[in-house]
Amino acid sequence: MNRFFYTIVGLICLVSAGAPACTVAHGETCQIDSDCDPGSLCSLDGLCETYDEVAANLEAIGGYGTPSGSSKDVVSQPDTTSSEDTTPTDQTGACTAAYGGIFTEASAKPCSEPSTKRVVTLLQIAEEGHGAVNAAGVGNGIIESGFEAGQVPLSMWVDGTMNDGCDWGIAWIRDEADRLDDCTATFTDTMPFSIPGILEAVIYEAEFDPKTNQVTGLIDKAEVLANLDESFRDVATKLFVNDVDSDGDGVVDRTSVILELTFED
Repeated sequence: MNRFFYTIVGLICLVSAGAPACTVAHGETCQIDSDCDPGSLCSLDGLCETYDEVAANLEAIGGYGTPSGSSKDVVSQPDTTSSEDTTPTDQTGACTAAYGGIFTEASAKPCSEPSTKRVVTLLQIAEEGHGAVNAAGVGNGIIESGFEAGQVPLSMWVDGTMNDGCDWGIAWIRDEADRLDDCTATFTDTMPFSIPGILEAVIYEAEFDPKTNQVTGLIDKAEVLANLDESFRDVATKLFVNDVDSDGDGVVDRTSVILELTFED
């Protein structure tokens, strides 16, 4: 039995009222959500808590507010900046490859090749600092198994040089269909996101940090729930907590997310 199987069992335990034997009681120690009784989730403190208790803790993370001059409420993120740039670029600061807009400006074939193609070997949901944090316990094991099984093909194509002061752009490529007939790319300021066998989603306003290999962005929770199998909707609505006001109307309507990427050497 592999991790994918056990995680699916955990999800079934959460959504099925007839499976009390596979879990532990409220307040007891847990590692993942599937350890807990139906109606409970594994909190960041490693204890089984109710959905409302977990949601309340999530809402307390990060400190919400509107930065001066901004129309968007955002989650304050922890400082994860590293002094070491993990992206293989010219460390002298020179822009060795010029940005050409090859993913956003239509052109005739043959399409221009990117400066760099980097294969993503693992993607994980960060365990703190964003509105989708509770999806990490349920989703990360499935995502890891999906990468191991070749079910989550993903590459980052770079146009330009990822150095300070240089212009660069990214396209997220799963297969050749993500580069369109006019040579533009499907995912440039967005990113595909998959929990194999459960959901296919889009990360909006996706931004990649080459110093941390993290992607930050927004999830449309309503869109995710609409595209999700009915058997998982009750669980998923507690896993994605809206914490960003994307249109400045005073109502939080998007879920912030942080993804951690590992690339092939």
